Amino acid sequence: MIYSFTLLKPTFSKQLYWNKSYTLFFEIKPTVFINLTDNLEIICPFYPSNNVCFDCREKYIVYMVNEKQYEECTTSDIIIVNCSNPNEDIFFTLWIEEMSPFFTPSFKAGKKYYLLSTSTDNRNRLGKNDGEVCCSNLRLIIDVFSWKSATVNSETFSFNHTLIGLSSVISFLFIFGLTLLILLFKQYCSKR
Repeated sequence: MIYSFTLLKPTFSKQLYWNKSYTLFFEIKPTVFINLTDNLEIICPFYPSNNVCFDCREKYIVYMVNEKQYEECTTSDIIIVNCSNPNEDIFFTLWIEEMSPFFTPSFKAGKKYYLLSTSTDNRNRLGKNDGEVCCSNLRLIIDVFSWKSATVNSETFSFNHTLIGLSSVISFLFIFGLTLLILLFKQYCSKR
């Protein structure tokens, strides 16, 4: 049996620090699960003071690539953000939309997208396909799903089903609690 759920969900923003010390990049295949209509903020390495030598600071160009390029650690022509100036506080918001109103890629629910950086921290090597940074695992899988219409097979209780069920319970409790609070406030005000 197949169940279909339709939910309204607000847009959220996830922050991702694009540097070697960010814990997500310690995973074998770093993955971000993100809802269609959310956005992902990619935050470049930033060094506000000059205490660290310029060549010692992390500098990257973040590319969107296909699965084969991701596995082989090679770049494409699609630059998502240029993090080559560590003295500037740079971030880029990647809108996860089917029809992007900005100059960003479009996304579809149920698909995976891939980001990576291939160069060393040395400014002269930015964008080179030497794979050194991929060895440091500065690559990411963006797994896009949709809260609006998730279909779940009842015989295979899936992760998405758990999220949808939990989300609907939390939404119901929030709306119920807010309604109760408004009613109590109105009752309190009418007695005065």
